[in-house]
Amino acid sequence: MGIYEPGATGTVRVELNRPGVSKLVLVAYSSVIWDVVVGPNATLDSILVSGYEVPIVNAPAGVPVDVRSFLGGDTRLPFAYTWDSYEARRLRFELEASMGLVLRSFSGCYQGETFIID
Repeated sequence: MGIYEPGATGTVRVELNRPGVSKLVLVAYSSVIWDVVVGPNATLDSILVSGYEVPIVNAPAGVPVDVRSFLGGDTRLPFAYTWDSYEARRLRFELEASMGLVLRSFSGCYQGETFIID
């Protein structure tokens, strides 16, 4: 999922309710506090977070989190927030070709506060 920036609070809540095992990829340009919550029928394997500015992740206990940011000196992923864009195509390529992940769904917007994955 991708955004350009969070809402006024600076926090984006991500609720994972999809049954089965999932990996989350969260991308943004601006600094974001990502609050990730997992529902009872969902299993979260890992979280990959990337941005231009440095993000913060509040993840469930025991879930591995890989945080990357340009300002943090890391190699970041493209920050896509619309599906039909050059950045989204680059993001998909990076995830699938370089990292071996398969992109199963994408949700994004310019400014976001809550995402629910069912």
